Amino acid sequence: MSDPDRRDDAEARKLAEALGLNNLSEFHLKQLLKASRVAATRRSLLNTDTLAPSDEPALVFRLP
Repeated sequence: MSDPDRRDDAEARKLAEALGLNNLSEFHLKQLLKASRVAATRRSLLNTDTLAPSDEPALVFRLP
């Protein structure tokens, strides 16, 4: 296993623990990490300068 893989595994486990998901399989940990990275990328591309709090949907869930 290479160093990036180990860092990814550690990052995925840390994220899962922060969310209280302590019993995820390796497959699900990888899915969680991929989903959190995609969400972060999309969030960073969103122009929020002109958004007001009323523009945000009522139910918004974000990963830490």
